[in-house]
Amino acid sequence: MAKDEFQKWAKARIAQYNGFQRTEYNTLIARSRTAKQWKRFAEEKFLYPHIEWLQTGSANPRPEHLAFVGLVLPQDDPFWQRNQPGNEYNCKCDWRTTDKPASSETPKDIPPAKGLDGNPAETGELVTARHPYFVRNAQAPGWVDDKALLQLPDEVAFVERTTTTGKTYHEHLLVNKANEAAGNREVAELLLDNGYKDVRLLPIIRENEKILRARYYGKNFMSETLCPDALIGGVPAEFKQSGRRGISTSIGAAAQKANIAVIMIKPGNIVSEIHIEDVVSRQWSMENRKHVAEIVVINNGKALSFKRP
Repeated sequence: MAKDEFQKWAKARIAQYNGFQRTEYNTLIARSRTAKQWKRFAEEKFLYPHIEWLQTGSANPRPEHLAFVGLVLPQDDPFWQRNQPGNEYNCKCDWRTTDKPASSETPKDIPPAKGLDGNPAETGELVTARHPYFVRNAQAPGWVDDKALLQLPDEVAFVERTTTTGKTYHEHLLVNKANEAAGNREVAELLLDNGYKDVRLLPIIRENEKILRARYYGKNFMSETLCPDALIGGVPAEFKQSGRRGISTSIGAAAQKANIAVIMIKPGNIVSEIHIEDVVSRQWSMENRKHVAEIVVINNGKALSFKRP
């Protein structure tokens, strides 16, 4: 093939694959939006118990999804676990909560595109193992799909959560996969109830992903291998639970990961504020605590804040 012929061929292939990438990116954005909407739907359920499938904005709508337009079903109908806007590539359908009466019949499921199956809000996956990427490479590591979520813009990657007292914080879509997710959410709620603002629960990011770690944890984050639990006002924070005797040890463990150490006293432990103040006062002179700007001890629901003197 002559050079000019090759360049012409290569330009066409690049344009083709750029088109594929745009489609994949737009689809991941759509599924992220669907997941975010689903979480909001649950909060609106007491007012609007049903979900309605809306007309697509596409110039070339799929006949299969057009059949869903106007469908109204309860939020807990199994249909919504198998069918959502965004489960086909470049799908531009939408849905909303409503108090309209439910439809008399449930239509037949439309099989999603491979890898776009399942409700992403429930599965925590934008792309599943059925995607051709993984089918062709059965040995693909589990963090591959996580990396796709980490590349999303913040307004899509972070979901807003509302506490029982009506305050809000944000958590990354990958937080749901962490073993400590429930405990970290509890700590976040207690911090908000005690006047803290701008709390963000963070994802775990592999140590070799330096650009992503700088983006989420800050360029000056102290550890190259460990991951903080949250940002509080943009400052890395680590959450730990402790009994009465382990407060100092827990502060030390948190200090390895962050500039703010948040220690929640486990239920059933009776700890006086005098004891907490005494333990914390000894922390500031310790060598491995020099970067710690604040220590917060949550004792029986009350947050005691100690800032570096």
